[in-house]
Amino acid sequence: MEYAQALGSAFRSLRLQLNLTQQDFLPTTSISTISRIERGEMNPTLPVIEKLAKVMGVDPLVILVLAAARRDGSEEGKAVIARIEGHLRMLGRFE
Repeated sequence: MEYAQALGSAFRSLRLQLNLTQQDFLPTTSISTISRIERGEMNPTLPVIEKLAKVMGVDPLVILVLAAARRDGSEEGKAVIARIEGHLRMLGRFE
């Protein structure tokens, strides 16, 4: 699965889990933009992801981790977090 599709799918799944509608993201962004993100037709920038995460009440990293998990064929972020931890340890940045 391509990253844009994984991000869109993870975002939509999280939005529905939180009982949010596309309208809940107005005026942060347009419904058209939300639809394009969810269909994997648009790769949102980090500032856009930050705004979407704020509406959802989650850290932007939650969206990114769930997207990476979805890209790997999973619904859970545990393996992605473990992989990130391994990279941080290798770089000496996990104290």
